[in-house]
Amino acid sequence: MDKSAVIYYYCYMNRNLSFLVAEEVSKLFGHFTALFNIRIAYFTPDGMELEVGNDRSWCEYCRLLRKELGDEALCLASDRKGRDQAVQSRELVQYRCHGGLVEAVKPLFMEKELVGFIMIGQVRVDEFISAAKEYNWNTRFGDQQLQQAWNEVPHHPKARMDHILPLFSSLVDLIISRHMIAVLGRNPLDAILARMEQHPQEQLDVQLVADLIGKSTDRTSHLFTEIYGKSFKALQKEIRMRQAAAWLVESKTLGIKEIAARCGYDDPLYFSRVFHSWYGMSPSSLRSGTG
Repeated sequence: MDKSAVIYYYCYMNRNLSFLVAEEVSKLFGHFTALFNIRIAYFTPDGMELEVGNDRSWCEYCRLLRKELGDEALCLASDRKGRDQAVQSRELVQYRCHGGLVEAVKPLFMEKELVGFIMIGQVRVDEFISAAKEYNWNTRFGDQQLQQAWNEVPHHPKARMDHILPLFSSLVDLIISRHMIAVLGRNPLDAILARMEQHPQEQLDVQLVADLIGKSTDRTSHLFTEIYGKSFKALQKEIRMRQAAAWLVESKTLGIKEIAARCGYDDPLYFSRVFHSWYGMSPSSLRSGTG
């Protein structure tokens, strides 16, 4: 494997992006956005927007408030207050912005350290625009543009939002627990782990990882145990077995030999032995449901 290519993949950053987001997370949030028509954005701890899922820009209603009515400061103040409340509670916080839209922000903590936020929003739960915003617009412009933009904002009744928000919060918790979002520069192994999750077929070893992070092999081995509570080999095997099980259940067209190769095992018989040792059943038994 070309070492420079490995470093490129591990250290890719978008603008000032301090997060390394696994490909599966981007796909998952993409599905979430497509399903619920809700904008998802990442923020630094100081509130700078870094990246938006599916490159989704502000809705037209928000743009009109910010740029035409001059409500930029009110918008920023609403978001800042929501982030502050989220940090205090350490949970997802739902709030209404100054324009009457529902937003929610989830703080990202890693080892008790705030590393950023994920925000979803620009959703309306009400049928009608606020009387104050409508009056301000009509006084200045005298047309229906703001009302039309309001009508185009994704609409979810409160009862539906009461399900969407806990679902999103649980997804973020699961993603964090599986180390699928890493903060580059904070933990030298987070980017390595994210790459292992995305490409289980790659033949990484402790020596290559040590070269990539600029540490000795002994120190690198100790770091895996200190940070993740298991050795590099044990963690690599866990990731591969978890991915293998997912492919066996979800991708019926993939043969066991191909799944073995996708998980870094050239010998399908050896893969089957490792799998049986891990799960207590053969790959074919898991696939057929007879294990």
